[in-house]
Amino acid sequence: MSARRAVWEVARREIVERSRSRALHISLAVLLLLAVGGAVAAARLRGHTPTDKIAVAGARSVALEPAIQLQATAAGRRVHVRELASQAAAARQVRNGTVALALIDGDRILVKSSRTGPAVREVQNAVAAQNLFDRLRRSGLTQAQALNALSPAALPIDVLAPNGRNTPDNQNLIIFCVFALFMVVMLSGQAVAQGVTEEKSSRVVELLLTTISPRRLLAGKVLGIGALGLCVMLLAGGAALAAGSLAGGAGLPSAPKTIAFVVLWFVLGYILFSVAYAAVGATVSRQEDLATAQLPVYIVAAAGLMLANFVTSTSPDGTLANVTAFLPPFSPMIVPARMVVGHMSWLAFTAAVAMDILATAALILLAARIYERSILQTGARVKLAHVLTTRSHVKGAEAAYRRADERGDLEGAFNLGVLLEQRGELEGAEAAYRRADERGSAEGASNLGVLLEDRGELEGAEAAYRRADERGDGGGASNLGVLLEERGELEGAEAAYRRADERGSAEGAYNLGDLLEQRGDLQGAEAAYRRADERGDGSGAFNLGVLLQQRGEQEGAEAAYRRAVRSDDPDVAGRAVEALQTLTGDTSQNRLYVDAKR
Repeated sequence: MSARRAVWEVARREIVERSRSRALHISLAVLLLLAVGGAVAAARLRGHTPTDKIAVAGARSVALEPAIQLQATAAGRRVHVRELASQAAAARQVRNGTVALALIDGDRILVKSSRTGPAVREVQNAVAAQNLFDRLRRSGLTQAQALNALSPAALPIDVLAPNGRNTPDNQNLIIFCVFALFMVVMLSGQAVAQGVTEEKSSRVVELLLTTISPRRLLAGKVLGIGALGLCVMLLAGGAALAAGSLAGGAGLPSAPKTIAFVVLWFVLGYILFSVAYAAVGATVSRQEDLATAQLPVYIVAAAGLMLANFVTSTSPDGTLANVTAFLPPFSPMIVPARMVVGHMSWLAFTAAVAMDILATAALILLAARIYERSILQTGARVKLAHVLTTRSHVKGAEAAYRRADERGDLEGAFNLGVLLEQRGELEGAEAAYRRADERGSAEGASNLGVLLEDRGELEGAEAAYRRADERGDGGGASNLGVLLEERGELEGAEAAYRRADERGSAEGAYNLGDLLEQRGDLQGAEAAYRRADERGDGSGAFNLGVLLQQRGEQEGAEAAYRRAVRSDDPDVAGRAVEALQTLTGDTSQNRLYVDAKR
């Protein structure tokens, strides 16, 4: 399978599985509700002039109605004045909330509970202005002169650093959008961590790693969950824009640009944080330990959210905003805020994106190393210091093996061959195995035979297996038996398997049982499978379970299958789970893994 196909298959699996998640459905519903509700409220409030309802009773109060209207207009509000016949009627309407206040005879205000509020200020200012106007008229000024005295020319205002974008509407919009970005990034990142830990604890990852490398598995998981998160962001953003346009208000002109910035930085921020979450998830084997392990990542992201809110509300172009915009853990939250309510240049924006991409690339390399070296380690939480220093230990071991090999030590040559083979350096491994074989190493000859067989050199492989067999190696005898069986030499194969079995080889006992079963000797096959099972061979346990199930011994078969699930061979463990599902009717693969491990 190609790398691209492998990554896509993992991503598709994540998309299909996660899209069925109830948690995703609830999160999407809540986010859509908040997005639509916020957009409608913003559009309506932005296009709506607040209105105060005021009652007036008495001739002097009625005469003040024009002054009250002027004060409301100056305050950017509207006022609806009701003329009432008596103070009692005004008190009733104030008490039942029909009006905000009542002006009685021009010199007294009735309110229900609070002495402050826009309506109170409007009426007080209107009464004060009217009284001052009357005094000016009594002093001999004409009506025009009195009005000019009450309405002096406004002083000119010079703005040194104009910022027309830093408006309350834009501030509220970016605070909401950055919060939504934070929530989706955190939920998606935590889903990556939970998925990694769940697969590790249930050993599903062992099955996956038989067909795909750890890095491709990590890439597919991040890509699949990220695609779902991006869809959530686009749905919420699109719903907010549509709702704002249909709400009947003026809407928010900067909303499309804001959502575009947020979506872009969601992609950048998600990749940055998700690989960190994946690495953290790979270091623990239990969901109970995950919350503590991922706390540092969450704290960093939450700090970015708080900084973004502080920068938006105070100084989007200040020193703090300028510095944190270029710090990758914080830039996904800070940069959208600066682009909407501040004056961040496109050059600075491009630099921030570039720095985030570089930091993400470095973090991907680090997280991939942690993921590769931790994903198959179960039990206690894996310490990052141990994971990050493993390679240096390997280098030290290689140097020691080479020194031993140069001194003619067969174990040094053999161990060097194993290390090189694990690293994929097959030519060097073959040369090391040949030196170990020449020095009389049975294991070296057996491993050399495996390399040659994989390369199609069957004659050389058979010769190496025979040398290992002659030196008493059970693995070499078993591998020789496999070659002979494939060539149709069943008697020679059986003899080789029996020698391997007698030497304690679990693989030899299993192969002997398989050969006897094909020949119809079920009793001999069962005995061989039991010996293989006792030696920890998962294939032997599985085949023993099959024989027992065919014979109707359900309890024995189930016990054998459960031992097979604990096998180190993921393929055998997977087949055992399927057999248990059929035998017990339990379709929960993860629970079967966990129960069998107990």
